[in-house]
Amino acid sequence: MGEVSNKQNKNFRRWLLPIIFIVVGVVVLIIGINYAKESLDSLRWSSVGGKVVSSEIAQSVSGRGEKRIINYDFKINYIYVVDGQEYSGWRVKFFNLGTGFKGYLKNVQNEYCVDQDIKVFYDPQNPKEAVLEPGIQIENAFFFVIGLMFVLGGGAILLLMVKNFKLRKFLKCFLVFQLFASRR
Repeated sequence: MGEVSNKQNKNFRRWLLPIIFIVVGVVVLIIGINYAKESLDSLRWSSVGGKVVSSEIAQSVSGRGEKRIINYDFKINYIYVVDGQEYSGWRVKFFNLGTGFKGYLKNVQNEYCVDQDIKVFYDPQNPKEAVLEPGIQIENAFFFVIGLMFVLGGGAILLLMVKNFKLRKFLKCFLVFQLFASRR
């Protein structure tokens, strides 16, 4: 009885990894679709003048010694007024990956200097939601690529397991048939 349960547990664990890959991939794809939808919606948002309050490049370090990784992120704060109400925003784009390239972020920072007048795009239904660069950027592809890799990778593993399972079942049947045929 314990041997059967142990075999079932082993089979379950074998199938679990590709299923987890597929589920994670689908979740990441859904996040990517939501980012893309929000990014596309922003192309229809209203715009208003605003002003940059702060603009800096933040640095974070992870790991130690040779495995130390330095990551940079652009931090901005800007204000804008909609229907007499002042709001503050922090997004340049809808999706922003931190980067190890300080030079790239320095160029972004030069575009958004403190006290600079800027054009702010805001959601007319929710003026708290704002962005400086509306629309889809190349960074939006990150979630699609990663999600697709997980779904396709998990699917490929699952397909190979199913084919391997069917092949083994076929070979067992074939060997049993050969065994009976040779005894006659």
